[in-house]
Amino acid sequence: HVFLYSAVTDGEAGHPAPVRRYHRLESDGRFHFDSLAGGDYRVMAVLGTEYEMDYRRMQQEMVSLGSEDEEEIEIRMPAPVTVRGRVVYAPHDSPMSGVVLTSGSMFQDSLDNTAPVPDGVDAVMSRADGTFELSIYGAPENALSITVAVYPPKGFMVSNEVTTRHGGGYRVQLMREATANDIDDAVILIDDATMISGRVVNPDGSGASGASVHGYQRTNSYNLDSVNATAGDDGRFRITLHHDGPVNLRAQAN
Repeated sequence: HVFLYSAVTDGEAGHPAPVRRYHRLESDGRFHFDSLAGGDYRVMAVLGTEYEMDYRRMQQEMVSLGSEDEEEIEIRMPAPVTVRGRVVYAPHDSPMSGVVLTSGSMFQDSLDNTAPVPDGVDAVMSRADGTFELSIYGAPENALSITVAVYPPKGFMVSNEVTTRHGGGYRVQLMREATANDIDDAVILIDDATMISGRVVNPDGSGASGASVHGYQRTNSYNLDSVNATAGDDGRFRITLHHDGPVNLRAQAN
């Protein structure tokens, strides 16, 4: 899809006014806008279906036209960053298959790796030998780090050094060379998740049925990761931690 915008902004709204939209390109990628008034325009190309645009795969060019001008421009779509690497089960230093990796946090928070990968999501699953290859569109140009979202199976966690918990998975920052577009030697470390079980009791020692239990872990200087559980009829609870290190527990009776 190719969009044509006037580069003159609306003074009140401050947004460019759309002029034309070209739905179907020729087989060689050509498009044509005619009968345009002279002036400055922004031409934007976006990949996607007629009803859903993928704005990570977008590029735009500015063009200035006189009253009788005909301008030929080429819009070169951005190349993806390709991340190649392997997923390793850290305790045994062995390859781990079946771990989902995506180009962002694109799954619902409740994803537990039992649901299929949704259509339209750039996602791969680690192979039997732990290797994977993931294409990421829309990555910041010249950025020294690329973020990959990792979704291990239940009972496991990601233990890379620069990792934050987000929704149903983990965001892992991978470093790339200043002169390289791709990452060829990424390693995703998977570890066993830590379980804490216990019991919440009332002052008389009876189980606090239905009590809310909250666990907090500091993942870095700025972020806290929280996990929650509800105590059963006898006051017992069990929570899964997503990071190594100390955890603060708080219980609240309902």
